Amino acid sequence: PERRDRLFESAAEELASERSSNTERTRWRFQVGVGLQAASALMPDWAVGQLIYAELDRTRAGLPSAATARLSALRAASGTIRGAIGDAEMLWLSLRGDACLRFGHAPLWASPCATFDVGWLDATGSRAANATTKRAVWLSPGLTARATLVALKFLVLEPEAGVFVPLSRPRLFFAGPES
Repeated sequence: PERRDRLFESAAEELASERSSNTERTRWRFQVGVGLQAASALMPDWAVGQLIYAELDRTRAGLPSAATARLSALRAASGTIRGAIGDAEMLWLSLRGDACLRFGHAPLWASPCATFDVGWLDATGSRAANATTKRAVWLSPGLTARATLVALKFLVLEPEAGVFVPLSRPRLFFAGPES
């Protein structure tokens, strides 16, 4: 019985030591940022928008990857889109959730991500009969690839490209005076 007690004590000490070393090897990091984002495919031309985000990641020592979660908000405007019977201005407001794996080591990482966007698209007509503003809901899951370069402690460059599948397909158009 005494030997068995020593074995249990030894196993418990090893488990506590392993848990302690695992805790020391796991690192959490939180960051916030602002930036500019160019978006296409939603509007006839590229739209540059303002982006803010908060990100949380978990890194484990000895592993080449980290799990990250990001929540971002985007406001992108089109400028005036000229048309034959009227003009339009479009505004896209969006919240995006990203779940990513980050590979690499500072100062350069690559991240494949699964995303989901929720937001709305506003189109405001002008120079047309019965010009109004229309709002359409925007829902879309997507996949992106992001490269991250930490250029300076306070400057991070992140080119990102991806595809998305809109679950809602807003159609905004001008109707002529006969309709």
